[in-house]
Amino acid sequence: MKPYTVLIVGIILMGNCKITSAQKWTLLSPKPTYQSIRSVSFPSVDTGYIVTDDAKVMRTMDSGETWVDLNVQFDALFVEFINNNHGFITAFDEVYSTEDGGETWQAHLIEPFVSCWETYFYNDTVGFAFGWDGYIAKTTDGGISWEGLQSYPGSDIFYYTEMEFADLNTGYAVGQFEHTDMVLRRTDDGGYNWVDIEIPFSMGYVNSVAVLGPDDIWIGVGANAFDSLPCPANVYHSTDGGVSWSVHVVGETFELPDAITRIHFFNQLQGFAMNHRQVYSTFDGGETWNSVYIEPLYHNSIYLGEYSWPDLQHGFIVGGGPSLVKTSDGGLTFTNMLSGTIDRYSIVVFNDSLNGIASGYNSMGSTVIYTEDSGDNWEPALFDSIPNRILDIAFADKYNGWATIGNGLYRSNDGGHSWNTLYLGGENEFYRISSPDLNHLFVCGNGSISKSSDGGFAWTDITPEGFTTGYAISAFQFTDTLTGFIAILKVTDNSSRFLKTEDAGLTWTDILFDNNGVVRAMDFCDPLNGIVSLKNGLIYTTHDGGETWIQASITTADYVKMIDAQTAIIALAGTKIAVSHDGGTTFNIVYTSNEQWPYVHDICFLDETHGFAVGYNGMIQRYSATLTGVEEPGNLQTASFQKPFFSPNPAFDRITILEKSFKYISITAMDGSLILSHPENAGNEINISMLKPGIYMVSLHQRDGNIAQKLVKY
Repeated sequence: MKPYTVLIVGIILMGNCKITSAQKWTLLSPKPTYQSIRSVSFPSVDTGYIVTDDAKVMRTMDSGETWVDLNVQFDALFVEFINNNHGFITAFDEVYSTEDGGETWQAHLIEPFVSCWETYFYNDTVGFAFGWDGYIAKTTDGGISWEGLQSYPGSDIFYYTEMEFADLNTGYAVGQFEHTDMVLRRTDDGGYNWVDIEIPFSMGYVNSVAVLGPDDIWIGVGANAFDSLPCPANVYHSTDGGVSWSVHVVGETFELPDAITRIHFFNQLQGFAMNHRQVYSTFDGGETWNSVYIEPLYHNSIYLGEYSWPDLQHGFIVGGGPSLVKTSDGGLTFTNMLSGTIDRYSIVVFNDSLNGIASGYNSMGSTVIYTEDSGDNWEPALFDSIPNRILDIAFADKYNGWATIGNGLYRSNDGGHSWNTLYLGGENEFYRISSPDLNHLFVCGNGSISKSSDGGFAWTDITPEGFTTGYAISAFQFTDTLTGFIAILKVTDNSSRFLKTEDAGLTWTDILFDNNGVVRAMDFCDPLNGIVSLKNGLIYTTHDGGETWIQASITTADYVKMIDAQTAIIALAGTKIAVSHDGGTTFNIVYTSNEQWPYVHDICFLDETHGFAVGYNGMIQRYSATLTGVEEPGNLQTASFQKPFFSPNPAFDRITILEKSFKYISITAMDGSLILSHPENAGNEINISMLKPGIYMVSLHQRDGNIAQKLVKY
């Protein structure tokens, strides 16, 4: 029997094995979420709950230091807790209640097809739900049953935004007609009937109401147009139920027209007001106000929206950005409670499973952070001068990298920990960069391509004929010092070209496939083997440098990676990861999720078990696929069609190398860590009895290249 015939039997045996694994994306930064936070409730200083824009409900029990996802299975909109354990979540036509701190939830129907997005509970039994179409529902049994009340009269679309009661009978509500001014309403019969309170025109419009007594109310208002900013921000106080008002200037604002969006008073003396970026507090009944500008805590745009104050000193405010701040002194000072940043990241590069770079920008300019522990912790990189915007980063090895800034380059020789200006000025455009080795660099701009043979000091134009301003670059890569590929799109007529050079840019050749479809993403592991994803959803691979193309069995990816001639990875922002072991012809989906990332901008996979993604709102995610062992029976994922070079497989104690000539054999765990190295002079048989059962990677190192195959160890 020929050696490879024995191995076919091994592959058949593998078909009866199941590789157990766990795949997931883990949020590294910011925590607890990169999504905007739409609601917050802290029934006590230590225990609090938030609802994020992707309808996740999270709980903290240490005053916001750490959070856990409660994994609710409904569309959460608004959260309100009466005490640490008893709370409610609004979800359109249902209100969910919990008695165990969110561990379990009970659904209560309000009325079919209504749209309520918020609740207000006066006590643990009497509460209201309200939202679109002027709809209000009331409960008197703690949310178990609901009664629909008067809707706002008229044909225009009206919705309620805030409500507060002085007692069981008298309450006030703020609402808004779509695209018109807000209104203030009052009830004296527990919400069954409402009347409008006339608001003087000079107040602008009503945004919020705070109730101290049946006739003692404060309102926060929007500002009328001013010639310049900042302008005064005002709140108004009435002690006769809105018949007359006294004005109080809380400070200056840059927010128009939403000068004051929320106001609340705890007693006659202490209260606070806020808009999207500022918080004002008073301790003397509104005579004087302290102002805190929140946005500088983040160095980026935020949007404060909701608040919760468990006592007079402690408050929590949340909003877009995301933003989550805390005060422990009644609003005089605030602390950012997010870990990580909300910078807008657009680039992620990892040189191995531990060391990586993320780059983006904030209101201060460009930012680069680095990690040495697979993203668990990040530190800011040092620059000799802060650039406006870093456009691309490429590394030739673990330590040496370059960053483009439009009109020049930065250089790092310590893995991205520090950067120094290398090249500035000239007519070259430095947008995308490819660095096949320490000396040879290639960059491209809107209308030019340049190369350097001395590490970036001197540059030569290698722009293809006819490639001028008006073309956008959709993909760009040099696989070595001679071979490069570029996909360009003509903006004026949406036509595209895919070009290749084999002489370092001296000449370029058009490569045609799929009617010259527009390339969305591209990656080559060497001059011959590559993968492209087109904007029409189709995916193609080539194994002869683009002469011929094979359409893959899978569609739609915004990221593609050719690991080696046999292994390819495709990903779609947060929802899909698929792996091919036959050169990209067939793919197995190894990860799916409904959690579409709305802010993803760059993805980086090292192999099929390690990946990273970054985006806006400071989002940094890590993908891990931990192979945990072998079980019987089951089905192995698609096996490689590459000719096997060792036998048997699966194996128990020994494997035999079928190739006669090699430099050495390495066996690594699926996380990339080296298990053993076997030199050529040690023979063709390798003892693997010391390995634990599981999946390993066996690599054959030859003088003309390397190949790798998975080993199943019993």
